[in-house]
Amino acid sequence: MLRLQLRLSHKNNSRMKDLLFTAADMCSNDYRRRFAAEYLQLSIRHAKLSQMLEKWDADELTFEPTCPRPLYDRQLTAMADYKSVLEARAKIEGIDLRKYEKIVEAYADDVAQDARLYVSCKDYVAEAPHPDFEQWEQ
Repeated sequence: MLRLQLRLSHKNNSRMKDLLFTAADMCSNDYRRRFAAEYLQLSIRHAKLSQMLEKWDADELTFEPTCPRPLYDRQLTAMADYKSVLEARAKIEGIDLRKYEKIVEAYADDVAQDARLYVSCKDYVAEAPHPDFEQWEQ
């Protein structure tokens, strides 16, 4: 069983909290939840890489990147292309990605008040459905 123990605080990046709360949905039996979680994870990673490259351009990085810049640019382009494919599929398959993202963000904000969070992928999916997820399915 996958178990993650993480400390959350108000100082944590909200996008990283969103990434955390998509983890359990990646184990869902419902392909729509897995699909939406995959899309949101990709969006978060795309945004983080884009921010890193913006800091690179502004000479504001606090570390030395290992790979050459063109490789990161290619990665960003590939991520954007993949995101577009997922968006097209979601539209065809009737999966509301924005609604899913809002639910995850609201849940992450609520839980962020706690000092500790335990997420069990198996238990979370089987016994504790995503809060208000039924609203997303309507």
